Amino acid sequence: MTNLAFSITNIPEMRSMIFFNRLSNEISEITRRLETGQRINSGKDDPAGLLTRNSMRTDIRGIQSAQKTTSAANELLSAAESGLANISRILTGDINNKNDNGLIGLIYDDTVPAAMKQQQIRDILALIDGTIRTTTYNGKQLLNGSMDYRLSGVDTAKLSNVAVSRAAPETPQGQTVNVKVLEQAEAGTLNIDAAAGLPLTAPFDLRIEGTGGKSADIHLNQAISAQDVIDAINAQTGVTGITARDNNKGQIALETVETGSKQSVSVTDKNHTLIITDSAGTAATSANGKDILVTVNGRRVQGDGQQVRFAADDLSLSMSVSSALSAGQQTSFRVAGGGLLFQLGKDVQTPLQYRMALPSMTASHLGGASGVLEDLRTIDLNTDAGKAKAFAIVSEAVNQVAVQRGTIGAVQKNVLQSNANNLDIQLEKVSESEGLISNADMALESSRLNRAELLAQSAMEAILHSRQFRQFILQSLLG
Repeated sequence: MTNLAFSITNIPEMRSMIFFNRLSNEISEITRRLETGQRINSGKDDPAGLLTRNSMRTDIRGIQSAQKTTSAANELLSAAESGLANISRILTGDINNKNDNGLIGLIYDDTVPAAMKQQQIRDILALIDGTIRTTTYNGKQLLNGSMDYRLSGVDTAKLSNVAVSRAAPETPQGQTVNVKVLEQAEAGTLNIDAAAGLPLTAPFDLRIEGTGGKSADIHLNQAISAQDVIDAINAQTGVTGITARDNNKGQIALETVETGSKQSVSVTDKNHTLIITDSAGTAATSANGKDILVTVNGRRVQGDGQQVRFAADDLSLSMSVSSALSAGQQTSFRVAGGGLLFQLGKDVQTPLQYRMALPSMTASHLGGASGVLEDLRTIDLNTDAGKAKAFAIVSEAVNQVAVQRGTIGAVQKNVLQSNANNLDIQLEKVSESEGLISNADMALESSRLNRAELLAQSAMEAILHSRQFRQFILQSLLG
């Protein structure tokens, strides 16, 4: 008996099965995208897109980190500014409360007994130092000098009140600051020729006027000498801000106590018998002082009196230059480190960092060329000279606080706020680009899913139809 072997290959069923498997994989892929919302769930989905997406996500994390740093820096400076605002109120009083004149008003308040005034001054100084101790951020004091730059090599006989608010990035050697005087500050000066023009008999009438119109009349009715005139003028120094001395040239020199172009001296000779000249020997009845002119690291800076303020991209500072540093001489010091470093961008690069410092604002540091607040403990406020000196110290302290508040405000507005706005824009743009690469198009994927399911259903029907046809053929052949 002969065996008949045969096989029938169902090609339509095979094709439908391959098509169905492809559609099943596509449905699984689409379903995964719809579930996660991500177009790329594995490397095979889009190898190049995966690399680009991960790079963008790294940028996003860096930008978000920079946003947190910028926000923290702004909060830190806000805390410092709040402490400075309180110190300013202690010094100047509350403008809305006529009974609160602050430390500066206490100096000239003669209704307060001397002993009580000194006690109030000590209490105010203690209150300022208490404010310093309580002005903190994240457990660190902000205004006690711990956030200041460390300076080395400062010649205190030539430079005083050196405050560096910004310096270049630190190097192992630090940053050197060279200061050279081109022209020293001068007081406003007038000379009275005692040999030729000063009368030695009564009457003697002179009006002395200092900066801001503060004036006093010098009237002597008896036979006088040059020293009598000097003593009479110096007795009014607390009022006028003008001192007198023998300049060893047969003249009486009248000079402003402070130096600078804002300082002025004026003399009115009521009897019209005096020879009055300025420092150059030219006939004059008034004269102004002269501001210091220096170079800081080779850059010319015009000062205000003996006070110098310098600002550049790599260095910002203020200091008082002593008359001990004559024209043509120079001195130097080094910024050895310290200060605050704010990371403003996602990359650790110098252009994306900002450095500044918060100098000490304690009573032993607040002040200026006239002294510091701590000196008020020993100044005799019963004399005009003592009151004038105390007033000058407090005024300089008020200005120092105001300058520091302005510096902080400028950094917050021009650096931090600007940087925050820029980071917001960067984050928006990078996130949008990352989303275009990474996020699934839900409408498109839903449409693809419907199409794939419909085709899969059709493929399955084709498979079933092919199998039924195959069974029919087999049965027909086998009888």
